[in-house]
Amino acid sequence: MWLTRASLRNPITVTLFYALIVAVGAMAFTQMRRSILPPVSFPIVAISAPYPGASAEEIERLVAMPIEDQLEGMPQLDRVSTYAQAGVANIVVRFRFGSDLETDRSNVQQAVEAARANMPLDLVPPVVADADPSQVPVLVASLSSAIFSPRSLAEIADREIAPALRAAPAIGNVIVSGEQTRQFTVVPQLGALDAMAMTVLDLNQSLAAADEVLPGGTLRSSFAEATIGVRSAAADAEDLRQLPVPTNGGASVRVGDVARVADGSADAAITTRVDGAPAIVLFVSRAENADALTAISSAQRIFKRQSQRYPLIRLETLRTDAPYTKAAIGGVLQT
Repeated sequence: MWLTRASLRNPITVTLFYALIVAVGAMAFTQMRRSILPPVSFPIVAISAPYPGASAEEIERLVAMPIEDQLEGMPQLDRVSTYAQAGVANIVVRFRFGSDLETDRSNVQQAVEAARANMPLDLVPPVVADADPSQVPVLVASLSSAIFSPRSLAEIADREIAPALRAAPAIGNVIVSGEQTRQFTVVPQLGALDAMAMTVLDLNQSLAAADEVLPGGTLRSSFAEATIGVRSAAADAEDLRQLPVPTNGGASVRVGDVARVADGSADAAITTRVDGAPAIVLFVSRAENADALTAISSAQRIFKRQSQRYPLIRLETLRTDAPYTKAAIGGVLQT
């Protein structure tokens, strides 16, 4: 009862005290970062070890098992989960809460390097990274068009929309899925190569030389100085056909004389469809320790500007964390 009597005798002091608490709380609320997931560092390290062409059994025996042997007995280790499939092994290493994530990642990296001695020599170096659940996409959008070709749509997504998203406030990683990559396919004509006393290696060396960047000197003016690079990469299939191929006899031979060149697209590893039609999907994640709602708002503003610039392209938001985050904040305010 003493608190009640003291409050009744000093109403102004009590009112000012609670007003101060409300003011500090309101200030803290306006500066609080908003996200559906808290900024918690989970002690999880992921290993991705690709080995194209290998079966799931070979992946398990040649890739996963050597890594698992090196991970045994690691400090603070809780569980190792391995997912072996054709062409790649994904290993998730979970440590006990309270362990230092930087130390855990360093130990896993050392274990992977030690396991390389018992793995195939042509194996692509495994990738070790943190598995941070808070970096899942906060917004998923689709890009489709009835007019633009899939290749043109992919170029717009890669060269304009994705860079604009990465440069926006609070946005971190942007992943483009379902795009078609341009590819020149060169099919050697063995009969023509034999007639010219040439091999496929000669043709391959000529094509490799066509993608070099040569130094072109320095351009100077009274205001600036720039370095010039001369790039010899082919811009279309006809450029590749006109590339010279060296021969022992000194004859003038071009790629088109001994090979067939086609301008097309690489085989798609992932196919994405929205409402039954081919589309490109954009996965947008917030930057580390950034506000998720700010990242979503920034992405939606960029989508609006790009839609005005390309009215024949349909930019549609498929999923966003905004409703769930706002609902959670509303629950906090109600409490």
